[in-house]
Amino acid sequence: MSGKYGRFNIPLLETVTYGNSQQLYAKLRSMVEDFGTPSQSPSSAMNRRRSSIHDEIQSLHRVSSPMSAASEEVPQFYHYSKLFRTSQIFLPLTDQLYTQLKSTVAKMMQKSGSESVVMHKYFNPVEVNVLQPTPVGLWVHTEVSTPTLMFANVTMKVQAEPMFEDNKLPALRRLDVSAEGIVKVISKANTYTYVLAPWTNKTIMVAVDNEKSVSIPMKYQMAADLLMPARALWGEITPKFQGSSKVPVMKIRNVPFTAIGKFLPSPNYAQEISSFDQIQWLARKEQRYNGTIQISEKQTGLKAEIHYEGEPQYPFNQRNIYDYIMEPSRQIALLASPSVKNYDLTLYHNPGSASTQKIGFCFRHIMQPATSSGPQIQVPESSSQPIDVDVSDTLPQRQQKLMKFSNQETNEYAVQLNFTGSQTKKYEASLVIAQDERTIAQENTKRTFTKLQLSFLQKNDQAQDVPKRVVVFGVNRPQLQPMTTRSEFREAHRHQSLAAPISANLYEGSSCSPSQQPLVRAIANLTVTENRLEEAMRVTQGSFSYNTTSEFYRLAVYDHLNLTVDWKTPSLQVQNITYRIQDLAEGYLFPKIVKNHFASNHPQRMIVLANRSISDDRVDAWVYLPQETCHAERVSVYSWFDEICGFTTNVVPSRSERLFKSSAPSQKCYIEASRVKTFDGVVYEKQATECATTLAMVRQGDDSIVVTANMSPYSGPAEVQILSTKESLNITIKGQFIEVNGEVMPQSESLKIVMDSNGRVLAKIERTLSTVEVTVLSKLTVFIKDGNQIMIELNQRFTGKGQGLCGDFNSEPMDDLRGPTKCVYSKSQGPLFAASWITMESPCTDEAVKPLLQTVQQFQVSCSNGKRSLVSATECEIQAYPIKTEGDLVCISEIPQKVCQTPCRDGETMQKNLMSKCWHHDTAPSHIIADIPQGYSETPAQEHAELEASKTYTVPKSCIKPLSVKRDDSCYLMAYPVMKVGPMLCVTQQT
Repeated sequence: MSGKYGRFNIPLLETVTYGNSQQLYAKLRSMVEDFGTPSQSPSSAMNRRRSSIHDEIQSLHRVSSPMSAASEEVPQFYHYSKLFRTSQIFLPLTDQLYTQLKSTVAKMMQKSGSESVVMHKYFNPVEVNVLQPTPVGLWVHTEVSTPTLMFANVTMKVQAEPMFEDNKLPALRRLDVSAEGIVKVISKANTYTYVLAPWTNKTIMVAVDNEKSVSIPMKYQMAADLLMPARALWGEITPKFQGSSKVPVMKIRNVPFTAIGKFLPSPNYAQEISSFDQIQWLARKEQRYNGTIQISEKQTGLKAEIHYEGEPQYPFNQRNIYDYIMEPSRQIALLASPSVKNYDLTLYHNPGSASTQKIGFCFRHIMQPATSSGPQIQVPESSSQPIDVDVSDTLPQRQQKLMKFSNQETNEYAVQLNFTGSQTKKYEASLVIAQDERTIAQENTKRTFTKLQLSFLQKNDQAQDVPKRVVVFGVNRPQLQPMTTRSEFREAHRHQSLAAPISANLYEGSSCSPSQQPLVRAIANLTVTENRLEEAMRVTQGSFSYNTTSEFYRLAVYDHLNLTVDWKTPSLQVQNITYRIQDLAEGYLFPKIVKNHFASNHPQRMIVLANRSISDDRVDAWVYLPQETCHAERVSVYSWFDEICGFTTNVVPSRSERLFKSSAPSQKCYIEASRVKTFDGVVYEKQATECATTLAMVRQGDDSIVVTANMSPYSGPAEVQILSTKESLNITIKGQFIEVNGEVMPQSESLKIVMDSNGRVLAKIERTLSTVEVTVLSKLTVFIKDGNQIMIELNQRFTGKGQGLCGDFNSEPMDDLRGPTKCVYSKSQGPLFAASWITMESPCTDEAVKPLLQTVQQFQVSCSNGKRSLVSATECEIQAYPIKTEGDLVCISEIPQKVCQTPCRDGETMQKNLMSKCWHHDTAPSHIIADIPQGYSETPAQEHAELEASKTYTVPKSCIKPLSVKRDDSCYLMAYPVMKVGPMLCVTQQT
């Protein structure tokens, strides 16, 4: 296709999707008219600008280039961004369409001949012209203009041809575009700020004249390997330098200046800057800095240098700062832009003495589709072995290597730099993302592996043993497994864990083959402890077993985090970076955390061990560093952490999340000297007292568990006593003093295990400098921080049986403040409620609470007993078909069962195994999907099921509904309301 300025046939790629040569030709013509039209001279409005910036930039493209655009090769030019867009919209090419397209291209090229293309595009993306007054009488006029010129003087060629056919790979088409010549991009920016002082009839101007240019003589080669539909895409750009003199590749010039003159600024006033008494901002010769930085050619084979001439670190690092301050123009300019300097910065390349004459840039995207749908293969449990890739791999070779790893879809993204000349140096960074569902030889379940491999490769013709570096991240679907956790500061214990392992290995060597040992090995496990598994077994299906569709396995990953990083030989730089991160973390978190430091010697490993409950927003962490071990206690965790740390493949449904949280002992009570938050979330104030007060109490059969404390903020740490009659436990804590059944725990001990005569563990006590944690197994945990902050956590089996300041632990806050005589107190009566739980075993001598005790006795005479507003209701019961979800599976019972309708809720429940129909969520009947939120369907499922199996459901034995509240006129009386207005009391005249 020809035109006055040559031919421009690249829009061909952008319009392949039309599939019609007439539409294609029309699109090409419109593109050429828009992009290839010669730039017009600035408009008359532009010519009236005070700056000659528009005229200057128009003439810049006429400056002689470092090399001639003439070439013996067929002239070509290609605007590569069109190719990138094409990769996303390219349609499959049939043989007929491909033949027609090739014929059309050939005709267009014959019509245009082999003329060189001189093309430039002028645009002005930013232009601001504002005049506005100020409150002090000054007028400020701001003008900003940033015209840009893209200039090319090149010859070009386009080739489209079929590539090889391979039995193992789909057919490929190849498209090549090449160009040779010079490309320049020039951008200027002028910013003027005029300040008019009307009373002086003068204007002060502060201006910055900035110019940036990139001018590279290059040979461009762009190519695409198009797998139908587009699967792989790569391109290459090779700059071509000739001659022996230095070539200015990039230049940045910045000239700020000021001026003062008799000038009235106006957006429409045609006045040149030359009319000002101009003061050019040029530093004196002895104040300007000249410097040259040589760029090493060791890694690239390029010989380049950066030359800088201008003001140094103006003005604060200069000895002659006084000279700068004495110049009025500088003082004015500092008000406008303190950081602006006068300088010229130029990047030169000297091709004559460099070993590299060409620079290649290549990018690649390979999307390898699934290759197998047959039986799953038996593989080792580890998914962290590397793919042994090489920087010189061809596209088919790389595809074959990806096929060997996964039978699922695999994506690879790579960027490559090639430096060729007397030596060849290649560098590549690539990312491989793959997922695979496999059967583990040691297990009878399928496991999903997600693999991310980051490869940093290099190749040097003169040094073939340059090592590769490959980082492999492997993520496995969680599995149920036994795990032993051990720490020098914690008890060793074995338990069943539901683990989601994440591994990362760093390989370095000549091949990075699977047989090589990694330089660095890291593994993280997100697990759930045995206690939570027991609760899940009780609440979910009665007999919990791991399977890929279990709701529970996707929810339990937050309970325990263990991250281990093992270094073969950690370098000094790695250790320094580690300590730097530690310093930054401690500086950011202080004083939110309590830190304890211990001397240690782990020169070849760094370990992080963290513990956190799913319902708590705080974490305890151990950090093992090469020379010391740090313990960070009660570190706050932000809510977004839970959302991004789900290393499993499925999203947690909200219904499942509620189910899990209700099954775990997630409610805690927090007590301070004058404030309490109950198990059920009620917060109230209380009177601080030295009298012993019952914080929490549970009576079950012949067993009683009681926690009491006296918590006066003026008498040092609280004295906390924990009693358990069945275990014959009596633990007293006051600060660092701990006594167990009359035996004092030595100060040198940080851990004590309490056992009975048969060796059964009854309790565990852990102590640090500021905390004490007591766990009575299967009953409760008491955590004391700084002597006066107490947290109590009860086992879920005590639901509804709690008493004391912490409430009744029944998930219903409305009657939480229930005293020992069953009186219910309001939140505003918090001090009375707390006083009612003062123990009578020891006399209370605190005079401040005696009036409260008297008020409590009077209140108990006629108080409300606060009976629960719940009654059994058979009218809420209906026969329906329970629905449950297991991962992506939706099941409905074939046998109707008793269910509770709104506003009732389940009372006592039981487990039942029922024959059910199941579907995957995407294929389940719509009426069943709609009934999932209420948990049942009133009609049976008539549709054919994908799976019929026995499923376990939780069904109610009875239903409970709230008592209705009725109006009782005996509760009303006629009275005159009183209110306070300032110092006056006002009473209404009407009842």
